[in-house]
Order: sequence, then C-alpha cells, then structure tokens
Amino acid sequence: MKKRYLFLISTLLMFVISNVHCQNYKPDSIGKAWFPDAKFGIFVHWVIDYFPKNNLSDFSTNYSKYWKEANAESSKFTASNYNPAIWAKQFKSCGAKYVVLTTKHHVGFALYDYKGAHFTAKNNSPAKRDLLTEYVKAMRNEGLKVGFYFSLPDWMHPDYLTLNTSNNRKQVDWQTSDFVRWKKFTDEMLAEIRYLCTAYGKLVCSTLQKLKLSFHLPEC
Repeated sequence: MKKRYLFLISTLLMFVISNVHCQNYKPDSIGKAWFPDAKFGIFVHWVIDYFPKNNLSDFSTNYSKYWKEANAESSKFTASNYNPAIWAKQFKSCGAKYVVLTTKHHVGFALYDYKGAHFTAKNNSPAKRDLLTEYVKAMRNEGLKVGFYFSLPDWMHPDYLTLNTSNNRKQVDWQTSDFVRWKKFTDEMLAEIRYLCTAYGKLVCSTLQKLKLSFHLPEC
C-alpha cells in the first residue's frame, strides 16, 4: 500500500509541475506585458529520427534492443551544419520575438549537457557538444527571448516503462507495475527540469509534454 501512495504522489508531481514555479522564479509583470504584443514566435523541433517498432509493447524485455537502435540513430547526429547564430538572424529578420527549442523529445535525446541525463548529444553522438547553450547564447545575442520544450515521457530511460498500463497508457496496472523504479524515473526527470529552469537564465516559457494517464486507486 505504501508503494501505491508513493507512486501516486511522485506521479501527480508530473501533472502539477507545469503550474509550480521553478526555484527562484518570480511572476514577471513585464513578461505578461510583452507576450500579447510579440505576435510571432518560432518553435524549433529538432530531434534524432527514431521511433521504436512495436510501439514499445515489448520494452521491458527488449530494452537493450531499443537502446541499441536509438544509439544507432544518434551516431548519425553530427550537428555539423548547426549554426544557431544564423538561425537567430533569420528568425529576427522574419519578425519573431521569441524562440522555443525542443530540449528533449520522447526518445529522450537531450540537446543539453547535464550530468543526470543518460542520452545526450554530447555523450551519445558525434556532435559532442552542448547544443542548448549555443542556442541560448545566439538567440539572446539577437535580442530574441528564449523558451524551452521538454518531454516528460522518455522512451530510452530504463525506468520509464516500468509503469505498466493499458488502454493506450491511460490506465495503470497496479499489480504488475514497479513503483520504486517509476519513482526513480520521476525523481530524475524533475531534477532535469529544475536544471533547465535554473541553468540558462531567464526563460519566457517552458513547455512540458504531459503524460496521458488516469489513475484508479483500488479500495484500501
């Protein structure tokens, strides 16, 4: 029973995190003033081209296979033509006022260099760089406001799919899920979000891709 409540508490954090202020964050009346007038912003979706076969249905028994496939794709990710300074100039010339970049999508490939991240451009690709820092610097040099997108689902995290579900991952299987490992995943995920919210200065927005789950507590 304790495991169930531990799981519920850690998972609910994932749903409220978008409404919780990051450490040292204070509401900005100036920010509220500029956004309605900004009119136009850019959303950059940049990830490795990998989508697991079988819709991850055999993830728990074949994690090493998926991990190998994902790394095969990341081995092609050189970022050799990546020049955020050129992006920034083009975005500004188009009239954009802010830019939001996908820092990490569902496959779990992170563009930033964080010691707690397990699958990154710096450590798991020929790019060998912290691409997010370059992006932030380039956008701000052109006077553009900076925002981040972050995916809560992380297919390549070994503890992500320890939460067994049904109905297209909308209902939890309380009998077969490993709540201890799931809590480990959520703890690490929240630490990454905290890092992104504090390591890159002031952000205009942080968009979190939510998990779609409903919870049905058994009678105690």
